[in-house]
Amino acid sequence: MKNSITTAEELQNHIRLIKKRNRLLEDNIRLRFRNSIEGLKPMNLIKNSFSSNHGTRRNLISTTVGLGLGYLAYRMVAGKSPGMVKKTTARALQVGVTSFLAKKLGLWGKFAQNLLAKRRNRADAFVN
Repeated sequence: MKNSITTAEELQNHIRLIKKRNRLLEDNIRLRFRNSIEGLKPMNLIKNSFSSNHGTRRNLISTTVGLGLGYLAYRMVAGKSPGMVKKTTARALQVGVTSFLAKKLGLWGKFAQNLLAKRRNRADAFVN
């Protein structure tokens, strides 16, 4: 439907409505941006990860362990030496160890969960 504006007053009213709608849209965008920034603060990320489901917590723990062990591997290789090649090699090792352990710890967690579930099922079958 096409608006047929015939007078200057109608034009001014239409312009006011458009400006008001734009202000509301801008306010909505600002509010969403503030909420996004608030949600990305480190403390809120940690709080949300511990209050959310079990899978997220397991991922957080495995990632943290992977990062810690990756840093340890970096420190063991690089040490205090100022050599650029040694530091670069250590960083590559750190990234590799971190990603490898994060993936493998997730698999070990699933394995342990399945093992515990099987034990519970056997115990329930034995009791019944």
